[in-house]
Amino acid sequence: MALSKRLRFKIFEKYNFTCQYCGRKPPEVVLEVDHVVSRKDGGLDEEMNLICSCFDCNRGKRETSLDIQKIKNQNFKKELEYLEERQQQLEAYYNFIKRKEELENEELSVFQRAWEDSSQGENSLTDHGLNEIRKLKEAYPTELVLEAIKLAWKNEKVANNEKFRYMCGILKNKQRISEDPETEEHVRIEMKKFFEGWNHYSNRSGFGPVTVDYNLKNEIAEIFKFGWSYTDIADYVKETFDFHHYDYSYQLTKLLKQDKRIYKHD
Repeated sequence: MALSKRLRFKIFEKYNFTCQYCGRKPPEVVLEVDHVVSRKDGGLDEEMNLICSCFDCNRGKRETSLDIQKIKNQNFKKELEYLEERQQQLEAYYNFIKRKEELENEELSVFQRAWEDSSQGENSLTDHGLNEIRKLKEAYPTELVLEAIKLAWKNEKVANNEKFRYMCGILKNKQRISEDPETEEHVRIEMKKFFEGWNHYSNRSGFGPVTVDYNLKNEIAEIFKFGWSYTDIADYVKETFDFHHYDYSYQLTKLLKQDKRIYKHD
C-alpha cells in the first residue's frame, strides 16, 4: 500500500528535505521515503520506521540516457509521476525554507523589541547587531539572551555603545557559572574585593571616583579565574593611584603584566 502524500511530506520536513544517505536536497534530487526495516522484513509504514532518501540512494542510479523508441506507455506514466512529484517537492521545499526564514525574522523582531524597550526606545539594533543576535540565539537559550539584554541596559555605568559587548559578557559569565560554579563564586567574591579596593584608593587619592575600564574588568576576572585572589594584586591597585595618570586602567594593566608570577613571559 502506497504511503499517503501527507505522511511523505511530513517525513521530508522531519529530515529537513535532505537525503539521509548522501545529504543532497531538492532541486538536485527527487526525494522518496525509505523504510528503515523493509516491508519484506516486516517493517511497518510508521513514522519511526520511515526515513528521507533520494531516488538514487533508494532505488539505485538510474540510466543517464534513454532510447525514446523503446519507452512504453507505462514508462511515460512513471516519468510523468516522477516530474509531478519533483514539482510538488520543490514547491513544498520552497515553502518550508520561506516559512523558516519568516519564523527566524519574527524571532529576531522579538530581540529587537526587547532591545528597544530596555533602552526606553532610545536605541535599536543595527543589521550587524541582528546578525550577531542570530548567532547568539544558536549558542544560548532565547530566554537567557533576553535576560542579558535587560541586564545590560539596567547597568547605567555601561555606555550605550558598550551595551552589546557587555550583554555578550553577561551571557559568557552565565555559561561559565553553569559549567563551573565553584570557580565563578571565587571570581565573584574576589571581584567584589577588587572593586572595593579600587574605589577606596581612588577616593582616598582625590582622583575618584574612577571608572574601571571594561577590558580591565575582564582581565582581572581572568586572573581570578586561574586561582589568584585580590590580595595578590592589591599592592598594584594601591600603586596605580600613588601618582596622577591619564588612564588608571591602563596603568594597572601595565603593572599587572610586569608580574611574572601572574603573566608567564617567554
